Amino acid sequence: MKIAIKEILYFIAVFIGTYALIRLYIKDFGIAMLLAYGFPVIYLLIRLPFWFSNALKQLIAEIKKSTFPNAKKVMIKIGISIAAVGLILAGYDYMLSKEPMAIVIDAETGKPLEGAIALAQWFSAGEGTLFEGGVENLDKAAEAYSDKDGKIYIKRHMFSGTPRLTVYKPGYVLWDSRRLCPTMEPRTDFNETHRTIKLLKFDAEAARWIKEYPNRAGGLPRSMQNLFFDSCYDSAAGSEYHMKFMRFFYSCEKPFIDAERLRRE
Repeated sequence: MKIAIKEILYFIAVFIGTYALIRLYIKDFGIAMLLAYGFPVIYLLIRLPFWFSNALKQLIAEIKKSTFPNAKKVMIKIGISIAAVGLILAGYDYMLSKEPMAIVIDAETGKPLEGAIALAQWFSAGEGTLFEGGVENLDKAAEAYSDKDGKIYIKRHMFSGTPRLTVYKPGYVLWDSRRLCPTMEPRTDFNETHRTIKLLKFDAEAARWIKEYPNRAGGLPRSMQNLFFDSCYDSAAGSEYHMKFMRFFYSCEKPFIDAERLRRE
């Protein structure tokens, strides 16, 4: 019992210390809380096997000696340890589910953007590895619209992993957490600690694309973005998970794509 209490007190101390240190560098309260909570949780997960192995050894020893009252005490210790760890993990999972997955802003003005649709896609590796030409399987998909503060709330949990996030708002360039549109270059400005999505105005970017990428998609900016969309979106998100993202994207973009091709002809 004393060991379990010491471990819990140590958890609290590590949490407070880690939070204070993180706040020196990260001003966002929610992100700092999440990160601070994560370090002691990892510690508990590492310590958990030792707790159980020691408690089980005591339990077996007491049973062999037929001292059932003592065995009962050991079982209570095990129960308390399980309950404590369960509550801590549940608390972390709750905090994670309540944090916004991202915040969408206008790259030029810095103001939050309301009404951007976001698609989160969770993948797992298929047969073979990605380096050997293997593919990814879509395991789960979810979507949401940014609120008046630009925040996107999509439920995620401790062991769900990091999803691929794709965001679209009419008048802006399609955004993806893995790649840059339209070059497909890896994105490096978005991760667990930097979750601000800066959307670029499409018209301004289109003029630049025409000059810099004249041979990409026939030099047509809307077609460039359309090709990029195909690389971001797994068709199973619509067919299996009934996501609206693709329908919304094409309902807004198809008239522009068709008009652009007609002008070229």
